[in-house]
Amino acid sequence: MEKIGKVRQKVLRWQAIQKQTKGWNEEQRWAQDHYKGKLPEAEILRITLAASVYYIWQERNQRIFQKKNRSCDDLVRKIIQEVHIRGGMKPKLNMKLQMLDWYHV
Repeated sequence: MEKIGKVRQKVLRWQAIQKQTKGWNEEQRWAQDHYKGKLPEAEILRITLAASVYYIWQERNQRIFQKKNRSCDDLVRKIIQEVHIRGGMKPKLNMKLQMLDWYHV
């Protein structure tokens, strides 16, 4: 669970969001307040959440079934790459994504 918190904190920091990660209920309330709407920031948050869940679940499966373990930084890089790839397909997100580094961890 500690690794998930580190990944989440680094992904938030990459988006220039200064916030301490908290328990599931608090994070869920925060997400409900910040992930809605059509602003580019909200869309990027939604893409980031989906990518984070996907890669953390993939990491879990690799640990259990293949005995492989990636570092937090590797997971964050994968998430950031995914956000840039998915968001890059949406013209209105391009400007915001250009302000976010591809590999900054």
